[in-house]
Amino acid sequence: MNQQESTQLLLQLTARINSATKTDELLREIMESAKTILSGEASSLILHDEESKELIIQYPTGSASTKISGMRIPDAEGIAGWVWQNQKALIINDAKADKRFRGDLIEKDFYTQSLICVPLCVNANQNIGVLQVINKIDGKIFTDDDLSLLEALAHQAAIALERQRLTEEMVKRERQLAQERQRREKEAALAFAKGVEEERARIARELHDHILGLISTTMRKLQHKKHQSTSEDTVETALQTLEELDELSREIRQIMEDLKPMSLQHFGLAHALEIVANRQIDASEKPIRLIVDLNIDTWQGVEFQYITIYRIMQEAIQNAVVHGNPATISLSGTANEHSMTVILKDDGKGFDMQEVEENRSKHYLEGGNGLLNMAHRASTIDAHLSWDSAVGKGTTLLLNVVKS
Repeated sequence: MNQQESTQLLLQLTARINSATKTDELLREIMESAKTILSGEASSLILHDEESKELIIQYPTGSASTKISGMRIPDAEGIAGWVWQNQKALIINDAKADKRFRGDLIEKDFYTQSLICVPLCVNANQNIGVLQVINKIDGKIFTDDDLSLLEALAHQAAIALERQRLTEEMVKRERQLAQERQRREKEAALAFAKGVEEERARIARELHDHILGLISTTMRKLQHKKHQSTSEDTVETALQTLEELDELSREIRQIMEDLKPMSLQHFGLAHALEIVANRQIDASEKPIRLIVDLNIDTWQGVEFQYITIYRIMQEAIQNAVVHGNPATISLSGTANEHSMTVILKDDGKGFDMQEVEENRSKHYLEGGNGLLNMAHRASTIDAHLSWDSAVGKGTTLLLNVVKS
């Protein structure tokens, strides 16, 4: 290849570096160009592994390229090791006569007669490997002009490698930032969820200790006055008021159950889910058949996991009853000591999941984010929540929890 053709190829490689998106392809092109421009039989880019103190052959060309790709040599041995250690270029036109030559890596398949090797430097203080071309195919020797051309190619390869390194660092940093953001979001969601449950428990205690106490005291006083009264009107009023207070008491206890489900503490998760499902179905104007098959007692979690699972399923059941218009709802689950899966399935009208996602992004502030809220709840206990739904096909919700 003459000087003009070599210069033209170098300019093309420079342009490729500025536009290439795949570093591997570009480096292979550079190594093929090195072999072509210098009229060599083979070429290779050899990178240094700082941890193992070895030189690794990468992007080799030539007849033995497949066999030597990925091979490692100590960074203080051979011509490549000498160039790496001294950071000086070498031209060797009689390899067997040079004491620095350690011999061919694959002696029966390839014989080195001459070679030219240059440092691969990102900058003056950062040598990352070497670049070498082996055996002039026309029988001539490597020259200083060849050396200049190979150094120019090494510079192009170093630019590509440095850009790859910077890209990888940027991707790694973005991944770390995303992970840190997710961690913070999870911590915030967890703190918020725990705060909400603590406030619910506080209100429930207040209702139990104060409001129900007042109602109970009032009812006892009315009972006493009813027995002492001789007026039928007074007795009738007292009886009516007692019935109203009794109804109020039941409603407050139901509110307390919603705030802090005592059924969860007294009967366990499976029974508590069945209770909340029956209660929501009973409140529906349309009769709904409930099928329950919850075999989840073997799973042992912490209190916050139980209450979070309860809240997710409570909201999911309510959505199915209120919005799904189903004839049947099934609640099933399996578990072992390590994980638990709960499935809620209805045969209702279902929904278009893609449409829901689009509407959620368009009208986020307008509400309608029940699915997202449940997913956020699930994330606080490292649970996986998924839906499968289609218009006219009903909806299936699957919640999987792994013991932490």
